[in-house]
Amino acid sequence: MPVPSPDAESDVALLRRSASGDPTAFDAIVERHERAVHRFVLTLGGDEPDDVLQETFIAAWKGAGTFQGTGSVRSWLLSISRNVHRHHR
Repeated sequence: MPVPSPDAESDVALLRRSASGDPTAFDAIVERHERAVHRFVLTLGGDEPDDVLQETFIAAWKGAGTFQGTGSVRSWLLSISRNVHRHHR
């Protein structure tokens, strides 16, 4: 996974821009975290990991404005994916 440069925009800032409707900001979030979320989804098991992954990022896009900032964006995404996985079961 590429490590963002020190001057790269923070995940929180990107998520705020996403909440304002900026799709390029959300694309950056997906690019940074897609592989980690995919690995996590695979550890959860189930028959539809790709569906869970896709629904995770759809839910994150829709809920970008609800991010509280109490944890990392990645942990928020993993939490969403856990909930999506539960819904699929």
